[in-house]
Amino acid sequence: MKLWDRGNERQYLWKLLNRGKSINLSGARRIGKTHLLNLMREEAENYHSVSIFVDLQAVDTPDKAIKKIAEAVQKDLGVKGLWSQAITRIKDIFQGDVEPSTNTISAAFLKTDWPRLLDELLNVLDAQEQPVILLVDEISVCLSNCLSINQQSANELMRVLREHRGKYKNIRWVFTGSLGLDNLVKEFNIAGVLNDLEPYGLTALDANAAKAYVAHLCDEYKLPSPTLESHLYLQQRLNWLVPHYLQRIVLEFESLRDRGEIALNQDFDESAVDLICESLLSHPKNQLFADWPDHINRHYADNVKLSRRILSRLSQSANGDAIGAIRTAMPEINETAISFCLKLLEEDGYISKETDTERYVFVMGLLREYWQEMFGDE
Repeated sequence: MKLWDRGNERQYLWKLLNRGKSINLSGARRIGKTHLLNLMREEAENYHSVSIFVDLQAVDTPDKAIKKIAEAVQKDLGVKGLWSQAITRIKDIFQGDVEPSTNTISAAFLKTDWPRLLDELLNVLDAQEQPVILLVDEISVCLSNCLSINQQSANELMRVLREHRGKYKNIRWVFTGSLGLDNLVKEFNIAGVLNDLEPYGLTALDANAAKAYVAHLCDEYKLPSPTLESHLYLQQRLNWLVPHYLQRIVLEFESLRDRGEIALNQDFDESAVDLICESLLSHPKNQLFADWPDHINRHYADNVKLSRRILSRLSQSANGDAIGAIRTAMPEINETAISFCLKLLEEDGYISKETDTERYVFVMGLLREYWQEMFGDE
């Protein structure tokens, strides 16, 4: 397995799944959680399992969430005949026999409620010879959306999912998302709905894996690879070593060469790294980072203003700031609110707390520079 394709992580996750565990896969945004789920989906047969992938990002009610799951079952398992079995199982919902079709799911929701339909679907999946792995992406965004509309129905969704995980032992779940699921359920006093899940945190690549990935990309794009010194310098500038941004850096090196802003005979050296970073932080390429403030605006609800204010303060220095100084600078803000936002930003990958200095700093150097330029005065 390739270093940057999370080989060790995948092997460990499959070990948990083969032991009958369901997993709460956490990790910062852009760290590669969705990519990891897709890799697991592709290799499920190697682990004698059936996989189903479902993305709940755009979902804001429980019935839509279950409809998405049903559609994923139809898409991924229809060719194996399991969808036909599911339709046979729920045919008593209708006033006669039904055949599998694209309209079946919508028709089912007109005849019954979402908990019953989910129960019937899972009953069919649970009866399969091989374990069924439900890879559910953006469950935390779905829950946040549902909570903003109807907290009671959102609580019911998580409770029903918890009950079914205990009921159907041949089905294992992997939940992940770009919001801190643990924080969400704690905030709304429903933390017990996760107590059966095995927690697993996905981290950035280590220096060797990042170096190997950049070298692989440069070879693929027929570009000179960075020297050892420029590799180290690149990692210092970026700091947060995840495939998404490492690839964007290599692509920008190629783009600058194609535009003549970097000579074709120039090595991928430290001066090239500086030119790449300057280009990515300039308009219009800086839109690469625009989803970070947008994520806060869309999902942080009452914590938007304070979270952005904290980030603006931390962006002023690569050394960040201590919580005591942050609180002193915001005397009108409740200390609990500040601590909650710091934790939220930490779990979402904006900042981290240095163990030796106890200071909060931006995780990604380029994101700090972007934030300082765009929102430093907030």
